[in-house]
Amino acid sequence: MHVLMLILSGLALIALFYVIGKITKRSMRTLLPFYLAVWFIASGINMWIGVTQAGFNVIDEALFFVPIFGVPALAAIMLMRRA
Repeated sequence: MHVLMLILSGLALIALFYVIGKITKRSMRTLLPFYLAVWFIASGINMWIGVTQAGFNVIDEALFFVPIFGVPALAAIMLMRRA
C-alpha cells in the first residue's frame, strides 16, 4: 500500500509540474529534467528513511525504489512526448 501511495504522489507531482508549465507557458519538455530531479531526490529520501528508520537493508529498499521512481518517471516522459 505504501508503494502505491508513493507512486500516486509522483503522479500528483507530475500534475503540479504540468499546471506550473501551463501557468508559466513552459513546455513539459523544459520542465521534465526538473521533475525527474525532484522526484529522484524524493524517492531517495524515502529509501533512506526505509533503511535508517524502518530497518530494511539497502538491497530490499532498492527493489522498492525502482517502481516508486520508475512508474511516475515513465509517465512524465510519456506526457512529455504527447505535449
